[in-house]
Amino acid sequence: MHTYFGILDVAAEVAHSLDYLCMNPDDRIATYNVAFLRYSAQLQWPESAFCHRYYFGLPDRIQDIISTREEGKPSTFQTLYSTAVFIDNHFWERKHESGKAPYSTSQRTSYPECSQSVSQLSISDSGSDMEASDSSDGFPTW
Repeated sequence: MHTYFGILDVAAEVAHSLDYLCMNPDDRIATYNVAFLRYSAQLQWPESAFCHRYYFGLPDRIQDIISTREEGKPSTFQTLYSTAVFIDNHFWERKHESGKAPYSTSQRTSYPECSQSVSQLSISDSGSDMEASDSSDGFPTW
């Protein structure tokens, strides 16, 4: 039926994709952010739900630093997003300075709650009448 009629419930399909979206530990955060923002722009979730889902899709190397900040976890999506980008950029800057290569695929850990990586996910936006409005800072408004 999906083949002949397309996605029956676009919002449910997008929510499912977002639920299983995870950043690979050896990827840069930009890849994860593009996919996350693409999916989240199609949903009408509260900001706290986006924060929760975004945080749990991050690799441990970013989650560990966020969770141990003196200020605690950021309470807004924009702050969480900016903090994660800052941490990831710093990580790759240090990798470059130390001359160490990024993680190899043989060292990758399998995360059961994140069964699909960003590169494995694909969803058609066709047929969707949902549109997100972007705020002046480039983030979708919810």
